[in-house]
Amino acid sequence: MAEIFKVGINRLVYQSSDFTEGLIVKASIYGPTAIDWISGNQLTEINQGIYYLDYNFTIAGTYIVKFAENGDAMTTSTYRVWDIDTDVDNVYNNSRYISSQITNVSSNVAFVKDVEGGRWVRSGTSLYLYKSDNTTLLATFALKDISGNAVGASDNVYERYRIA
Repeated sequence: MAEIFKVGINRLVYQSSDFTEGLIVKASIYGPTAIDWISGNQLTEINQGIYYLDYNFTIAGTYIVKFAENGDAMTTSTYRVWDIDTDVDNVYNNSRYISSQITNVSSNVAFVKDVEGGRWVRSGTSLYLYKSDNTTLLATFALKDISGNAVGASDNVYERYRIA
């Protein structure tokens, strides 16, 4: 089973076979770039056949570690290393973007509610839209006929253009 670490110094722990003490345990580390093979990292014994190595994972990716006891290969472990700072920055930036989009949607919904809930006044060649308080002007539209000419109060409106 793979273990997950962050970029930087992490502690690799190895349990010797049968919890044997006094061994020379070394780790060979194969990095994610497929050209990194670092061998000869000697682990420090803690107690009762448990050994450790503080290793600096410099880049994100998958590392494979081969452990050897007294020169004999014993097992491999897989370590997934991720760049938590970059991931946190990405999440933060994405959440800021999403938040700004929610704010845009919110203000657009509020505008539609104000238009639908407020007064509409057609005066001359213009249409005035007010908020639901019926006094705050939201938008002004110029009214045109099918030929693009301004229309009066009794003419058929074909199109409206927002001018304010």
